[in-house]
Amino acid sequence: MSLTRLSTVFLLTFITMACGDGAGPVGQNGDNSAPSLTILAPAADDIEVLTSETVRFAAIANDPEDGNLGTAIEWASDLDGVLGSGAEVVATLTQGVHTVTASVRDSGGREASGSRTVRAVPFTWTSVTVGSFHSCAVAHDGRAYCWGLNEYDGQLGVDSIERLTPTPTPVDGDHRFSSLDAGGAHTCGVLQTGGAMCWGATSDEEGILGSGSLDGSRTPTSVQASSAFTNVTGGHQYNCGLDNAGVGYCWGWNWASTLGIGADPTQVDEATTPQALDTPARFERIVAGISHACALTAASEIHCWGSSGSAEIGDGQVRSWATSPMLAAGGPWTAVAPAAGYTAALDEAGRPWYWGSRTAMTSGGGGDRQLVPDTLPTEDTYTDLVAGGSYVCGLTSDGRARCWGSGYSQTPVPGGTQPAPVDAGGAHRYVQLAVHGAHACGLTEDGKIFCWGNGGSGQLGHGSTVVVNDDPVEVVTPGG
Repeated sequence: MSLTRLSTVFLLTFITMACGDGAGPVGQNGDNSAPSLTILAPAADDIEVLTSETVRFAAIANDPEDGNLGTAIEWASDLDGVLGSGAEVVATLTQGVHTVTASVRDSGGREASGSRTVRAVPFTWTSVTVGSFHSCAVAHDGRAYCWGLNEYDGQLGVDSIERLTPTPTPVDGDHRFSSLDAGGAHTCGVLQTGGAMCWGATSDEEGILGSGSLDGSRTPTSVQASSAFTNVTGGHQYNCGLDNAGVGYCWGWNWASTLGIGADPTQVDEATTPQALDTPARFERIVAGISHACALTAASEIHCWGSSGSAEIGDGQVRSWATSPMLAAGGPWTAVAPAAGYTAALDEAGRPWYWGSRTAMTSGGGGDRQLVPDTLPTEDTYTDLVAGGSYVCGLTSDGRARCWGSGYSQTPVPGGTQPAPVDAGGAHRYVQLAVHGAHACGLTEDGKIFCWGNGGSGQLGHGSTVVVNDDPVEVVTPGG
């Protein structure tokens, strides 16, 4: 080999060693270093988002040779495909469990990646409750939303709303509820931690919220109880609840011996904190009505207390009130609904019964008393009953809503007054019903809420204050 050719080979070898194999930059030792990638958002893995919401994804990527590779990051979902590129992308995800991957490649062909598991779910409701002119519901994540009138009592739990809102609005505070129950102008709920909170009743001074004060509140306030609650129910200016041991408690105004603590209104006017019921009985469910309340035991017995002028307590006695829980006749029972002047209940076969004022079911009056349980004329069987004043609605075994009793214009009872059950709530099939005063709402199996009746204060939640009457409308999805 000539000296000239040897010099050429040496030069080419030197150039190749200095510049690498032509695939890209190299480090000082001749190796192409891999890039690094760190996902910044979502910060945690396995998060839940709504299909109606946008999700922010962000990451940083760097390479020893190429520097910042943020603009080269590619984002993709194993379900939805490519989501975008860059250091930050915003996307909506279809329903399902997504593995979202961020990947980047440097100029030398080496890659880095990271991923997040994201569960995209539709917004759904898990329960609903209604008051006189407002409604509230628990969403799938435990947050409480309310809509309707807020002007006089703050029953929505949203301090910023002066008068009303016709669409669901988050209740103030980052609370998570397992259930809610509304009284006429207040709302109470059981937290997922077992505590209870109430709000509203700002025009009353009866200790309705159980906070230790006579005053109401426009925002959620804690019920001052020594035990956790499994069930809280709202009545007319009073509330009741059950603890884990089945002990019943009531608080608020004792206007018709509604607290069941063994004292009439002349002895105890109100209780600002929960007081134990005057009974050794233990209960599985408790329901507060307008002027009397009832509770169901594990032995399928019903005990009632409060107003008894129409024999609505169920023990066959007519008197001004029962100051302590009294055992109702009949049974075994599976559900109870204390209405105005009478009580409705379900037997084990799902058949509805009632006792108390017969005329309260048809005219709102208080005569012609039924002292012992009597059946209602219907061929349907029911899984639950709820009372909205002088009327009752039942959930049939196939999920239909049927209502009966005394009504008036714009109530959930089609036709106003019905002595026997009639169809209500449209063609929808429900898993839960809630009624009070002039409107009703039902929860469907797929987590939607439909309401009907009087919507003049926005209590139907469909974005309007137009009265709808018998036709149910769907409650607006927050953020939808």
